[in-house]
Amino acid sequence: MRHERFVKLNVLSGLLLAQGNIVFSPISMTHPIATMCDLPLGFDFWEAQDRAFIEWCDALYVAMISGWDESVGVEKEVRIAKKMGKPVEYLKVPS
Repeated sequence: MRHERFVKLNVLSGLLLAQGNIVFSPISMTHPIATMCDLPLGFDFWEAQDRAFIEWCDALYVAMISGWDESVGVEKEVRIAKKMGKPVEYLKVPS
C-alpha cells in the first residue's frame, strides 16, 4: 500500500509540475531515502523536514488517495500548516 501511494503521489506531482507549479512531495523524497538507507518511515522521524517545507510553501495540498484520512502524518502536516496560517486544499485523485 505504501508503494502504491508513493507511485500515485509521484504521478500527481508530475502533473502539477507539468502545469507549471512548484511542487515538493514529502513522500516522493523521503520514501526512497528511507528505504535505501534503512531509516524510519514514520512522521516522528520526518517531522522537522516536513515542518521546514510547509513553512516555505504557499499552500499545502492533500491528495485524497486511499488511506489519506487515516494517516497520522497527513493529519499532523495539516495541523502544522493551519497553525502557520497556510491554506490547505484537498485534491481528488482518480483511482
